[in-house]
Amino acid sequence: TQDKAELAGWRSYAKNVREMLKEYETLSGGKIKLTVIDPAPFSEEEDKAAEFGLQKIPLGQGEEVYFGLVGSNSLDTQEVLPFFQQQQEEFLEYDLTKMIQKLANPKRPLVNMITSTSVAGDVNLSEHRTIPPWAITNSIKQIFNFRKLTSGSPHIDPEADVLMVVQPNELSEESLYEIDQFVMKGGKAIFFV
Repeated sequence: TQDKAELAGWRSYAKNVREMLKEYETLSGGKIKLTVIDPAPFSEEEDKAAEFGLQKIPLGQGEEVYFGLVGSNSLDTQEVLPFFQQQQEEFLEYDLTKMIQKLANPKRPLVNMITSTSVAGDVNLSEHRTIPPWAITNSIKQIFNFRKLTSGSPHIDPEADVLMVVQPNELSEESLYEIDQFVMKGGKAIFFV
């Protein structure tokens, strides 16, 4: 009975994933094409699924399934979600959108951050420990190239796509001038104060 309930849960989740993927395809105006493949055991499709890094999992009663996604763009860049995990369902839309964004923009935009906080991680020398970056910074690093600048004397990358200024303390005149010039030249900036 537990196997049947678990199998029903997986089928329901698979249906939700398929419907969301079809919705992305519909909303894309022809830019996204969805192909669903159910590889038979010992087939060429199963070999390809394994090559792409998709994971096969047992569902009970000897049944094994692939339930992942391979996305590619016209430049043959590939992104892989090896397996759609049921406990991650609430992040499904985020994961799919992140995949599409990476495929649509193979050159990752550069984000520079000026901060006086440990949002980007830090090292506490007095306590001999590392302070991990905040979750938001880890998310930014998954999608963008990221560089933390020193708040005392930042040198903003001229090719930076976005400047994030997060809780700045005691910015020098030189820092304020650099920020001003970056924005005046058309640079995009986000301020969190």
